[in-house]
Amino acid sequence: MVRRLVADGVPRRQVARDLGIGRSTVDRALASEGPPRYERAAQPTAFTPFEARVRRLLAEHPDMPATVVAERLEWQGSITWFRDNIRRLRPEHRPVDPADRLAWAAGDAAQCDLWFPPQRIPREDATTVVLPVLVIVATHSRFLIARMIPTTADHRRRPQRAPAPNAPCIAVRRLLSMNHLDRRLLLVHARPDDETIQSGLAMARYAAEGAGVTLVTCTLGEEGEVLIPALAHLASSRDDSLGKHRIAELAAAMKILGVTDHRFLGGAGHYRDSGMVYDENGYATAPAEVKAGTFWRADLLEAAEHLIAVIREVRPQVLVCYDEFGNYGHPDHVQAHRVAMYAAQLAGISVIRPDLGEAWTIAKTFWTANSESEMRGWLRELRASGDTTTFAGADPDGDLGIRVTADADLSARIHAPALAPRKVEAMLAHASQITPDGPFFQADGMFNAWQNEYYILVDGTPGPIDPATGLENDLFAGIA
Repeated sequence: MVRRLVADGVPRRQVARDLGIGRSTVDRALASEGPPRYERAAQPTAFTPFEARVRRLLAEHPDMPATVVAERLEWQGSITWFRDNIRRLRPEHRPVDPADRLAWAAGDAAQCDLWFPPQRIPREDATTVVLPVLVIVATHSRFLIARMIPTTADHRRRPQRAPAPNAPCIAVRRLLSMNHLDRRLLLVHARPDDETIQSGLAMARYAAEGAGVTLVTCTLGEEGEVLIPALAHLASSRDDSLGKHRIAELAAAMKILGVTDHRFLGGAGHYRDSGMVYDENGYATAPAEVKAGTFWRADLLEAAEHLIAVIREVRPQVLVCYDEFGNYGHPDHVQAHRVAMYAAQLAGISVIRPDLGEAWTIAKTFWTANSESEMRGWLRELRASGDTTTFAGADPDGDLGIRVTADADLSARIHAPALAPRKVEAMLAHASQITPDGPFFQADGMFNAWQNEYYILVDGTPGPIDPATGLENDLFAGIA
């Protein structure tokens, strides 16, 4: 707790006062890598002369019973105490069991169960049999599939043949690759908070409906502006540790929205936030100089291949990403658009990186969009409140350029008033970037605006529309 408070910017003197401890205790806690503990200095025992030989035996035979070890070493003391020492040393010499890992990457683990349904299945000889169903749940994404295991004869009478090495693993991988979850949505966003601002309703809705929702975030947002004074030291110009902080903010937001499968492109921190500046028209653009390893300078094919692997694993029917301008010009938004569109095309070509999985074609691709009429209404309220800096240069009655999409060009609307409070709560979970008194919540009509999200269908067949709006109200509309 001491280290956490100091890391969040609380002065050491205040930490000592608030916790009722001395300054020296605070200093010792900060200097230590672990919690305070009392350690008695090790003293030689009757077991000490035997320990080296015990270790040599366990290194060669890690499962040798303690009684056998004692007999070989001619131990004359208490066998109970000897067993206790063997129990202490044995784990150091056992090979690591992969099942004992505490951290799992996507696709590493799955829970498998056999279910015997009550229905009997008729066979060709007019008899019936109960066939087991193999149920597999991917622990990372919670995708669930089930396959009935057919048999042509009574397994109790058939001679059993030893399975091939790794046969269970191969079977699991094949079944996982045949993901049968009815609906699967993949979203690609540039930095933490973008996903909630632009797609929070869709994510919350489909997660609540039981669809598979996978979020891929391309950077950690290291160059973001820190809005909380106590966290100002995290900025890239100081400690440059904002990215790690935003990982936790993203996890908190996803928990609120009910999304369990959220990943970073290539792994957390693989691509760095490129930063941005505003041009003379008020649009975001790439700065003249960006740091090494930024997403803006990433190799397009390499970045796309990271996403191809996700597409072929998840096998989504719907992809959501930005338009070609990244909605407002941010270089990482533009690059996220390029990577997502390129990966979606390549993922469906079987000869492209077959090692990344079986080819998969996404049925519908949407770009996020801002309704022109709603944006103008929000800007009018914002300007009326005296805010002239948010979207500086944007005239509610003038040309809004790439910031908006004409209402006639919109394809789908997710309207979810009941989920709007969760979206707002998830936005506020990105506390370093979004504050309750910030521009997102200043205008009176902004909460109503968070009840809607708009999308443009750019690839795939349109589905049925809502007669009241002329738009699709379901991103999966028309998908069989």
